[in-house]
Amino acid sequence: MDGVITVRPARSTEIAALAQRVAQRLPDVMAHLGRRERLEGHLSSLIPDQCLYVATMDNQLAGMGAVDLDHARLLALFVDPDIASGKTAPRLLAALENHALKFGVRHLGGAARKNSARLLESLGYRCQPFPGHPEKMVVGRSLVDQASAETRRIMQICDELEIPQSYGAKRRLPIVPEAREREYIGDDLFGRPQYLLTEAGLALKRMIQAAQRNGVEILLVSAYRSIAYQANLVRRKLQQGQSMDEVLAVSAAPGYSEHHSARAVDLTTRGIRPLEEEFAHTDAYQWLLGNAAAFGFRESFQAHNRHGIAWEPWHWYYHR
Repeated sequence: MDGVITVRPARSTEIAALAQRVAQRLPDVMAHLGRRERLEGHLSSLIPDQCLYVATMDNQLAGMGAVDLDHARLLALFVDPDIASGKTAPRLLAALENHALKFGVRHLGGAARKNSARLLESLGYRCQPFPGHPEKMVVGRSLVDQASAETRRIMQICDELEIPQSYGAKRRLPIVPEAREREYIGDDLFGRPQYLLTEAGLALKRMIQAAQRNGVEILLVSAYRSIAYQANLVRRKLQQGQSMDEVLAVSAAPGYSEHHSARAVDLTTRGIRPLEEEFAHTDAYQWLLGNAAAFGFRESFQAHNRHGIAWEPWHWYYHR
């Protein structure tokens, strides 16, 4: 009888042990990881984006897999024949495919060892000869059919707007499903009704009240936004003559905005223009830096962030 398989993102504390196991030559389906002496550093680089997964069976390492978001390819798939069951490789591949889909990756490819053709073909991958390397194959699979209806809708909207298909992976911005349950939290400073998840709305209310007790005024600019709203926002900016690069430097693509989650808010204070960097020079922003974490909020897009989005000191996300 097969043991219980657990597939999860690898932890940084496991890297040395994983690299040692790979160096001892666990059977590898793929053919990308390269020189063994650089392996530990390579595996470590996958941790921040949770692109390295391990499979355990009865608390023993049964396999390991990695996906390269930048090149939309399977990077590695190791399976221990002494521990793994027949379900280990399929479970690892499914986890890697789902992770790629989270960033809008539509097709996953890679180079694989020729003797793994039967396994990969059974899991839906097309296998073709690798030119000049008879011991390897070029493999690939479309992920679109296994995407959720909402993810496919987001892909369609982004295609209509001519947003690059590599947007999510390149920016390291995951798809954000629309929150199904939202509660009215009051009007923003423009008199528009705003909505958040219940717990996010309560935390925001407590945070604003705490700021007031400290003599700091925090005003709400916006909260939940639908995918359709975000798409119209992008369309308006394009119609106003902005380039796509200019739009995506300050606005997330539809389907990728934290506002869809009903956990994100844009904030300001009296006397300044909303949604401008000048907010960073206010008492309100300094108060948020020192106190927002206590209420479960964090600043999402700091200066020089890895997502390629301009600094947004006004944008805060409820992460509890």
